[in-house]
Amino acid sequence: MVWLFFMLICCPVAERKGLKGGRSYDLHEGWNFLKAEDRKKCFEDLKTMRPRHLHVCPPCGPYSTLLQISKDRCDPELRKRKRTEADVLLHFAIQLCQEQMKMGGTFSLEHPVQDESWENSELQHLMDAAGVEAVVFYQSLV
Repeated sequence: MVWLFFMLICCPVAERKGLKGGRSYDLHEGWNFLKAEDRKKCFEDLKTMRPRHLHVCPPCGPYSTLLQISKDRCDPELRKRKRTEADVLLHFAIQLCQEQMKMGGTFSLEHPVQDESWENSELQHLMDAAGVEAVVFYQSLV
């Protein structure tokens, strides 16, 4: 499972327009946001770097419709642990988005539209904030 977090989306076109790319925060780079110290450091980095745009993608697997259909095939304890971990990561992603808004930046939170995560009260509260809009696109069309 890879949880990606980009301080700023970076591409050559953006750099030519004067945008500076930030760090990528994921397991491949040694970050594990199930550890409180990694979450704290990332949060501090966000406040220090103050990116224009923040993109977060917490894991969606434990919230997926497909997992719900096949839940009887999985060990209940494993499912519960994975869901608890996903809840921690979703909560952290929401906190980052809220801080980004406080600092005047923009954010995007990537999650499949049919997932149960959208029923989370914290996420609903974030979505109800002034200036926050939902954009739905289908990956197969991109």
